[in-house]
Amino acid sequence: MPTKTGSPFQTIPRNQIYCCICGGPFLEPSARDDESKDWLTRAVVLTTGHTTPDDATIKLDTFRSHPSVPFPELHPEHAQRRVLQFPAAYDERNGFPVVASGENAVAMDISMAGGHLYFPVHQLCYHLAQRFMDSQPVSRDTFQTQPGEEISSVKQLWEVLLHRMPSSRSQYILPEPHDYYGGAGCRNVYWEPDDGEPEYGELLEAAPMGMASITEDILKNLQPEAPEKPKAEIGINEEETVGYGQDWWCEALANKKPLPWLWDLDGELVREKKRNGGPWDWELLMRKLSRPEIHEPSDTTLNLPVGLRNRRRIWRCLEEARVGDTVS
Repeated sequence: MPTKTGSPFQTIPRNQIYCCICGGPFLEPSARDDESKDWLTRAVVLTTGHTTPDDATIKLDTFRSHPSVPFPELHPEHAQRRVLQFPAAYDERNGFPVVASGENAVAMDISMAGGHLYFPVHQLCYHLAQRFMDSQPVSRDTFQTQPGEEISSVKQLWEVLLHRMPSSRSQYILPEPHDYYGGAGCRNVYWEPDDGEPEYGELLEAAPMGMASITEDILKNLQPEAPEKPKAEIGINEEETVGYGQDWWCEALANKKPLPWLWDLDGELVREKKRNGGPWDWELLMRKLSRPEIHEPSDTTLNLPVGLRNRRRIWRCLEEARVGDTVS
């Protein structure tokens, strides 16, 4: 478990800390201005541990930094390692008090002398990452990855975060090759969602799960089928789907396999819409939903709730995560 470090609240500068999966802020419960932002107060800290020789207890791994090493080193190497997750709160001084014990996990901060390394993520972002891993066709439950390989396990997610952590200094936000697809203008030492890019501030604060009307919101974007219209530039590869009829596209949406980020879409409501109206252009809707860029606030391809746009943004961050992706 995380260990107490004397009085970290007195020695660590007050910094805003950001989620290592989505790049969005953590908020203290007293700082949120409405219940819709409650998800930003709930954290999970990720670290790794290993079993002792008698396999009776788990000890946290020790990492150390060095200016000549690009990311923190595990010291020493352990054969039986696993990723550990501790539900935690947030106190805006780099500290994440662990819910079960009250002990303090200091985020993204180690020294040359060595210590435990914690990556904080929102609970919902961690659940979303688990959904993403479950959607992968093959799961590789290992810390090792091949160059350019997509992640398919929590261990591989840990490796991505570890390689993004600069070894020579502590962090309040991890580097990410695409700047988490938004929010650079308002993601500062202090979170100010109205600074610079307020539309991205709203996006990063929107809960990506728990939306009650996802299916209805998506179906509002259905358009009547037209005789002819260009679709080759929208979403899914034209060569792979040429000749498929509207019934096929409707069923593809209903079974959600091409769009795993919509796991909670109600397939029966989709089929009911097909039975009770139309003819609808299901192909056009599917092609639009397949565009990775639909998370952008400026994208007018679809009218989607901001929380669903945020989910697609986070899912894209996970899709494109690679070990060593921030190394220049």
